[in-house]
Amino acid sequence: MTNQFFYQLLALVFYTKLTVVNSINITQFSEVLGLLLSKDAGYV
Repeated sequence: MTNQFFYQLLALVFYTKLTVVNSINITQFSEVLGLLLSKDAGYV
């Protein structure tokens, strides 16, 4: 339960970082995030 919150927070920080550094990578990150969310949903 705490791990999920930590990963969500980490993803948020990572997303913000990518937005500041290179907005082109957002699409790629969104795909990875979607993959992780799907995997996490199946995991639970």
